[in-house]
Amino acid sequence: MTGDPLCPQEPQCPRRRGAAASSRRHRRTEHHPSAAPHPGNTNGTVYGDFVATHVDAMVIGPGHGSPIFLPWHRQYLIEFEQALNRTETARGKPRIALAYWDWTTDREENASPWTDAWLGENSSGLLGQVQRSRFGVPDAELAKVLSEPTLSLLRAAGGIKKVTWEEQEAVWREVVQNLAERPDSLAGRWVIDRTVDSRAFLIRDFDRPLSETLPFGRRETDAEKQARRKYEGEFYRDYGIGLMDMLDLPVYDVFAQRFEDDQHGAVHAELGGALGGMASPNDPAFWFLHSFVDKVWADWQAKQRREHPDAAPYLPVQGTGDILGYRDLFGPWKTMTAEKLINTAEIRHPQYGLISYTYG
Repeated sequence: MTGDPLCPQEPQCPRRRGAAASSRRHRRTEHHPSAAPHPGNTNGTVYGDFVATHVDAMVIGPGHGSPIFLPWHRQYLIEFEQALNRTETARGKPRIALAYWDWTTDREENASPWTDAWLGENSSGLLGQVQRSRFGVPDAELAKVLSEPTLSLLRAAGGIKKVTWEEQEAVWREVVQNLAERPDSLAGRWVIDRTVDSRAFLIRDFDRPLSETLPFGRRETDAEKQARRKYEGEFYRDYGIGLMDMLDLPVYDVFAQRFEDDQHGAVHAELGGALGGMASPNDPAFWFLHSFVDKVWADWQAKQRREHPDAAPYLPVQGTGDILGYRDLFGPWKTMTAEKLINTAEIRHPQYGLISYTYG
């Protein structure tokens, strides 16, 4: 993966495939205290606010399971990008632009972005935690938050997955208690916001090779559909689930629903760990993943303008019940609508002014 995560202060800033905004800057956002923490933000940090906001979007809406999924996450990315650029590390520097991870081409778990230089590897530690990169906690440092008897139990069992559920709960309680009593014991390490998860460290669970399980970019063949019918049974989806199949869909709400479920959702599930739950932004890979989600929407929009110029860019136009319309403000920000977020080159944010970006 290649790409410069920074761009000059110009009217339009490209989001590129490759290296996302520096891990170092993510870390500064994580540890920076929030001026007005979200009620569900257990760590009281700016990053914790973003985690708690996403949990709300999953539990009470409207960020998932409806056509507003794509506009909601577009604004969410904008808000996070702005937060990164307000950190002390970013001041006076070229503007940070989020980049994306294309899961249809970068499909190996031992390559970018799953390297020590970027996001770290699949979980390999005694606690099932990521050990390497800026976001990992090495087993060698667990003695700072776990007693020797607990470490001996884990070593003898071959890791936390091999002990009973009750023992796992007790281990994580011990970690959390020791972190509370000695908050600087793992200074500089990535300690997640425990909004809906008692595990304090970054967990991933690539239980199968990513190259075999991540959604693919091409169109699904008839033979592949028939093979899939055998294992999906009564839940068989009688349509293509490749990315190109999604991009062929000319109606916005059909495209948005299938893309959310069959591509985006599958990636979250296959990466597992923090990314498999409501507090998925606890894994910084979330921002790589969702920048690609946003890029796919931008690609679909460009295809629509070429092939179906008279088609509605968003449906429904008028909201009904819990389904938001084209011009309805959505929470938690109540500052933008789908209409105002349609064109990435002309987004005007009420607080930050012109937000203009393209994908390169």
